[in-house]
Amino acid sequence: RAALQGALGLTAAEIDLILRDAGHDPATALLTLANASLLYRYGLLAKGLKRPVGELIALKRLSGLDPFAPLSANPPATLADDHPFSQTLAFVDVAEAVKESGLSVADLEYLLRHHFDPTGKHRPDTAGTLALLKTLADGSRAIQAEHAAPDAPGLLSDEALGQKLGLALPADVAQRLLAMLSDTAEFPAVAPGVAEGDALNLATFAAPPAIVEVRHNAARQEQKLTYRGVLFAAGQTALEGQYNPALSPAQRTAFAALLTGVREQARAFFDKHLQKQAPGVTPAYGFLDAGDYDLLFDPAFDLGLPPAATPEEVAQERARRRRGRLTEAFLPFLRDRLARQFVLQTVTAATGADPVLAESLLTDARLLALPPGARPLLDALTATAGRGLDAAFFDSADLSGAAQAATPVVATADTALKDAQDPDGNPLAPAGSARFQGYLEVPAAGAYRCHVVLDKAGAAAELRFDHLPEPVFLSGPAPADGTVLGTGPAQFLELKPGLPYRFTLAVTNLNGGGARLLVQGETLPRDRLSQLALTPLSALQAAESALTLLSKALMLLQELGLSEREARYLLTHAADFGNVNLSELPTAPVGDTPAEQAAAAAR
Repeated sequence: RAALQGALGLTAAEIDLILRDAGHDPATALLTLANASLLYRYGLLAKGLKRPVGELIALKRLSGLDPFAPLSANPPATLADDHPFSQTLAFVDVAEAVKESGLSVADLEYLLRHHFDPTGKHRPDTAGTLALLKTLADGSRAIQAEHAAPDAPGLLSDEALGQKLGLALPADVAQRLLAMLSDTAEFPAVAPGVAEGDALNLATFAAPPAIVEVRHNAARQEQKLTYRGVLFAAGQTALEGQYNPALSPAQRTAFAALLTGVREQARAFFDKHLQKQAPGVTPAYGFLDAGDYDLLFDPAFDLGLPPAATPEEVAQERARRRRGRLTEAFLPFLRDRLARQFVLQTVTAATGADPVLAESLLTDARLLALPPGARPLLDALTATAGRGLDAAFFDSADLSGAAQAATPVVATADTALKDAQDPDGNPLAPAGSARFQGYLEVPAAGAYRCHVVLDKAGAAAELRFDHLPEPVFLSGPAPADGTVLGTGPAQFLELKPGLPYRFTLAVTNLNGGGARLLVQGETLPRDRLSQLALTPLSALQAAESALTLLSKALMLLQELGLSEREARYLLTHAADFGNVNLSELPTAPVGDTPAEQAAAAAR
């Protein structure tokens, strides 16, 4: 082989790469004319393209082209049968296009197949990613705690409510809402085409304090009326009934148009700034339901109080219900809005990307999205604030088969938390086995014991911690009912606060009994694992995928020199650009099956 290496100018490693790419085993491949010719062709093309053999093979795999495809035995019937043109020359074109793009083959391998050198620039920073996700989770949880719903939402003061409204709504919108709630908001309406002889006079409407201004512009022939408060149809009917007898037909028409304009202004403000947008609309806005309009602003809304209730009691109850509904609807909206702002700012700072481009990629699922359901990346990142563990329950005794259709996230590692029915109301069998996965964080440094309680003899458990040199921390069967694993003198862990520890608990052969994981620390009594901060594995995995996808999209767009506006146009008009879809960039290694290679080539 040494002579062959010298003659062809190939290293031993390059010869092995070529033989494997051609489907041969380097350990058993014979020195034949065919194999020597094969090595020569690879080496010659690599030299001609001025690329290492490894990059040539990677590019061949990425492009889906075979520059070494043999000539057809028959005259080509189609252009695709002309292999030197459709394969070899096309491959050379691809190689030149990659060279001009500014992306290396290693970049493409990472972007399109998620393959990377473990010591190269694309190697994952697992510790850094986990630290960033912990920052996002801790910050989001702090926001949730700071703006948690009070025990009695209806007792929240107007001042406190106003302060919270100002955190998520523009100042003018928050002020307008508060004014509408207190019946101090003023709505001016204008009716065109009102002659001077048909002008309305404020003196006519002196009795109701709600009409605060009536003015006519003779030059423009416009009638203006300003109403204080939120007017409803019943109120308009009452006003027209009260004043129409003193008005001319033309004045009645103008008066009705002005009152209708007042009503429409208030409702339009509610619809535009306060009512929830339809699901899936980007950006999401609003926090009230359409039916809340009457409760919040209609002074005649039926509260269902006894007929004997005094006006003061009715007013107090109306104010309490208004504040209660507003608080109930607004605080989740506020928490979500602040958490999303925090995540956006933190991730943008961590990536060092253009803030406008990063925000668009994080929030607009048309540009970049995660499966399932093509959800925005920001949704996966804000979900890191969730608590609990991933849980899968099985009918089988050995974790085989499909998991039951039970709630996939539970509060702690306990089989008793399994649903008794599926979402359709069908009964679920007792679990024969179960698996719990997630991350735990301890409140203080020190020794911690984990105890697995198995109700039935013959049941078994395995508890794994990924950070340990030997991941299996506890394992074994239950020799009797009520067995507790983990009571040995050396069966404890030294854990530190601020670090998420990934673990998996698998329990099998439950035989109709249950199993649960308890924890005990130097300052913690032995009790459920939910004493600790728990995060579902799926939440952090989805968030990690979101960060990976974001970094790939940013890398590609920045290398190509595309601005946010250009990227948005490209991705929202994908059909005009070869159906480009950055959401298809892989976040896990892609295999070498023909289907996987074809998918990578299509990307």
